[in-house]
Amino acid sequence: MADSADRVFHTLELAQQIVYELELKDLFRALPITKRLWESRVPDYVWAEHLERLGYPSHVMRETSQPLRTSYLCISQAVDAITRGVSPVSTIDKIGLKRQKPFINASCEKDMVPPLVCQSSSSDFTTCDIYTLDCGELRLLHADKAMAPKCIAFNGASVMGWEPEHYIVVRKLEDWSLMSRFENNILLNVDAGSTEWEVYEDFIISHYSFRPEGADQRHTMVEFWDDQGSKRGEVVFPTGGSINYYSHMGSHYVTISSRWLIQSWNLKSLELDYEYAISEDDQNDGLYIVIREGIIFQWNISNPESRKLDYWAADGRHVTRKLASMILKFDPDWGRIFSDGSRVTWRSWLTLYDNEGEVVKRSDLKNNLRVGDALRGGILFDRFFFSIFHFEESSCASLVVYSKTGEELTSMLLERQDRWYTWFVDILGRLVIVYGDTDGGLDELEIVDFRGILV
Repeated sequence: MADSADRVFHTLELAQQIVYELELKDLFRALPITKRLWESRVPDYVWAEHLERLGYPSHVMRETSQPLRTSYLCISQAVDAITRGVSPVSTIDKIGLKRQKPFINASCEKDMVPPLVCQSSSSDFTTCDIYTLDCGELRLLHADKAMAPKCIAFNGASVMGWEPEHYIVVRKLEDWSLMSRFENNILLNVDAGSTEWEVYEDFIISHYSFRPEGADQRHTMVEFWDDQGSKRGEVVFPTGGSINYYSHMGSHYVTISSRWLIQSWNLKSLELDYEYAISEDDQNDGLYIVIREGIIFQWNISNPESRKLDYWAADGRHVTRKLASMILKFDPDWGRIFSDGSRVTWRSWLTLYDNEGEVVKRSDLKNNLRVGDALRGGILFDRFFFSIFHFEESSCASLVVYSKTGEELTSMLLERQDRWYTWFVDILGRLVIVYGDTDGGLDELEIVDFRGILV
């Protein structure tokens, strides 16, 4: 059945391409010809497989009110329009008050996932209504819940957040049943910092720094939990350390690192996967280390003209110098990765790299917050990337979409009006810009339709 459905899907793509060439490159006139293919009984999981290849998580497809076939049709039209340089259009939607609750907040955690939107009658959000943005509309999930959501977890099935008495809890989004509750059990009789709680893939991790009694320096406690709230294990790192996560070849790791010591732990087995330390003599000579995506970089800070000394992969794999250089510069908060390993970054200049670390294109757009020049970016459908750029004195922002070779394809101005913003790509293939107000709450949505004006 799956093979048959896939054949139907690829026949549809071929038919679209043929008519696209015949009809003066107007795909919209071609769609009625493929109507029977669209109306055929292709099971939803086949459309889901193709949407997943475009970057949509399975839980987004599971929770949307849109038929997946309709979603793919809209995205196909958007991809075609971007390729042909069609000018996008946008609509502005005011986020209205629901149930007379004036305080609104949200955060777009992932590029292809709509955010949870919380509305509350109080600014501390001790009790709130929880919505999702479904194709630009607020859809109520749960009302009057005593939780401040932190993040979506476990493939969209659950939410982690804070409840009264400072408990961290995980609840199922479907029925709000309790999965687990965590207390901030910090070691007694120590000088300890606040606990950070994080979810990476299907793993729950907490960590905090503390100073043991009589110790000269702070240590780092990292604790591992299952989704039922049971502790799986812990690691005490002997210095203050930074926490990072990465995945490679289907395995997931947490790295704990200071300037002179690195440990990498397998999150599933909780086994120490790799450890490296700089000797005290080398520390005195100015050496220090960092780790990025499982690659260790050793530097000499006493020699500014030749800072990079060496690099190697923790798992022993071969890494070219250009690939290592790209990984060292890459910051997931300021860049994105295509499925083939090529990357776009915008921490400084907007730069496109191939999967070997070669620079494909460096734009003349630069992130320079000191003078008010702000640059953001992202990936669309694993086929394009885009930039959003604005000057400090400008009320608008420019949106530009590029091909994977760095060619500028289309652009438009966004109605930013000096507001902070975040964004995601909805299930219909539209870029949704979420604008905030001066109080840190939500204000408006600007929904960018890459198909342009439909006639």
